[in-house]
Amino acid sequence: MTDIYLDYNASTPIDPRVAAVMRPLLDGPFANPSATHAGGRAAKALLDRARAQVAELLGCGPDEVVFTSGGSEADNLALTGVYFALKGRGDHIITTAVEHPAILEPLRFLERFGARVTVIPVDRTGMIDPGDVRRAITPRTILVSVMHANNEVGTIQPIAEIAAIAREQGVLVHTDAAQSIGKIRTRVDELGVDLLTIAGHKLYAPKGVGALYVRRGVTLEPLIHGAGHESGRRAGTESVLLAAALGEACELAADPRPLEETRRLRDRLWDGLRTQFGNGVVLNGHPTERLPNTLNVSFVGRVGADILASLDGVAASTGAACHADSVELSPVLAAMGVPPIVGMGAVRLSLGRMTTEAEIDEVLVRIAGLPRHTRGRSLAPDDAPTLATVRGPSSGRLGEGHAPIVAPLELPPPILEDKHHAEPSAFTPENLLRESRRQKGLSTATVPGVCVLDPDGDIVRELLHTGRARRDPSWACYHTDLYVVRDGDSAYGIISGAVGASFAVLVAEELFASGCEYVLSITSAGQIAPLRSPPYFILVDRALRDEGTSYHYLPAARYSEADPSLVDAAQRALADVHVAVVRGGTWTTDAPFRETPTTIAARQAEGLLAVEMEAAALYAFAAARRRPVLCVAHVTNQMGRTDGDFEKGEANGAREALWLIGAIVSSAGPTGESPTSG
Repeated sequence: MTDIYLDYNASTPIDPRVAAVMRPLLDGPFANPSATHAGGRAAKALLDRARAQVAELLGCGPDEVVFTSGGSEADNLALTGVYFALKGRGDHIITTAVEHPAILEPLRFLERFGARVTVIPVDRTGMIDPGDVRRAITPRTILVSVMHANNEVGTIQPIAEIAAIAREQGVLVHTDAAQSIGKIRTRVDELGVDLLTIAGHKLYAPKGVGALYVRRGVTLEPLIHGAGHESGRRAGTESVLLAAALGEACELAADPRPLEETRRLRDRLWDGLRTQFGNGVVLNGHPTERLPNTLNVSFVGRVGADILASLDGVAASTGAACHADSVELSPVLAAMGVPPIVGMGAVRLSLGRMTTEAEIDEVLVRIAGLPRHTRGRSLAPDDAPTLATVRGPSSGRLGEGHAPIVAPLELPPPILEDKHHAEPSAFTPENLLRESRRQKGLSTATVPGVCVLDPDGDIVRELLHTGRARRDPSWACYHTDLYVVRDGDSAYGIISGAVGASFAVLVAEELFASGCEYVLSITSAGQIAPLRSPPYFILVDRALRDEGTSYHYLPAARYSEADPSLVDAAQRALADVHVAVVRGGTWTTDAPFRETPTTIAARQAEGLLAVEMEAAALYAFAAARRRPVLCVAHVTNQMGRTDGDFEKGEANGAREALWLIGAIVSSAGPTGESPTSG
């Protein structure tokens, strides 16, 4: 069986053209390039040429290039060199939670000498917020070190924006470009950095050589002391052989054309995996701001090491270490907040200059050829939902951890609350779905399992401390319940309650990453116009974005639209329920009690029926990610003119609304057929 190498982010082979430059240098010139005789001058000429080749790729002067033994030495020189040179001015260094150990370990070392280090968090895509850097800078800050692109997931950081912020405060910026050099543009003036790291063996040069760009005027304390090599910044006689190899590799890297083919092959691999595994495989890293050769995916509920072990001859890397029945995620995936049951299935597939289309197709064939039961082992119980979000006191086993919801479908809403309090034990999720199936003439012998995902609010608290929400203590989950309904091979995620736009999308992303095929959101709403007496339900087919509603999935358009096929199918599924269900638009705003009568009248004139807080963001998310999402608004009151009135409707209505899901889910999901992208 032919070996296939997909671990280019770990190390690249030496390009034949680089080897061709190296081969004659094994025989000479062998003299010390610092010598003034003819042999020394010949060696120095080769060294100068190599330095100029590196400088040309970076867009800097040759005198700004320091040859090192590799990326780790360059990182150490940048960090310790700046710290000891500027210690009299400050002692504070800023970095990120996803840096390579060649950054984090030297910083731990410097802490022993009095350095204060701030570690900036990342979001679920591995991206940092430049605003966090701005807020972290103090009068004692001397250096910001942020990697250009991540070695595990490929996320590209906004270095130019970060550098501009640092420069405003007179703070130096270093970026570890070991992974990005030769894959994306790395011109130092465009990036705005003062120091930049290169590693030769990531660039089709041999191991044992690297370089550090040092902007003119930046002073470093040498890491290696001795003679005055490299303009006094790095002692040790230079290797002409290795420097020439790095120079040739940099000259080859200036041609971006091979990267377009690499990107095409990476996307071909990703499309093939999604075709085979559907929602069972998810992307780790930023969907667009990512290295063109890097594909880090998780096989949900599986162990990546087992998958690779079954793919004889395929060289790749995993994102987790498995020990007996436990899984330890890589620091990068852990910093990104990837749930363990997702992260344990992480596999990094990194392509390179020598990767062929035939190899990509062969990898897909080998994966497809694995027996279904050996596509990695699962650490979850056999009867548990394959969900990333099952954690806390509820083990995730079907039938455990249930919270009572509401009554059988023939009961009209006005008596739901009394019935619920009178016989709470009768209204388990299983009983709910059993009654729904009975009314539709379906078999009740096998009832789908329902798992309460978050009985103690652990997931809510965790998600509220990610992304933008972590900085705003006013964010709250109010009355949020998270469920999964598993019916045969299908799993449906359920969000019930008042959660707000950003949080709703965070939960939806979590549910889809967990393997759910659909997400249903039911939230309370206040009607804008007195259409009928509450309570009743609205199948939301469009949602108006309020100016105060912000989330990065929301487009510039005022409306987010539902997938009409989902709404049509839900309408058919609810045709025989004994409650009022209408179809229409809603207004997504988080402060209806502060709206003016004029604004409310304008929304009524647009034909909008009620106010809620999630649908605009969820439908924009669904369109961007091609995921099926259906939003239902449970109208529980008139649109309140005070905060308390509206929140009372949220509290009393959100939980009771869950019973409606039985009718939709028992119709084989929102579409009533096999999953389709929404």
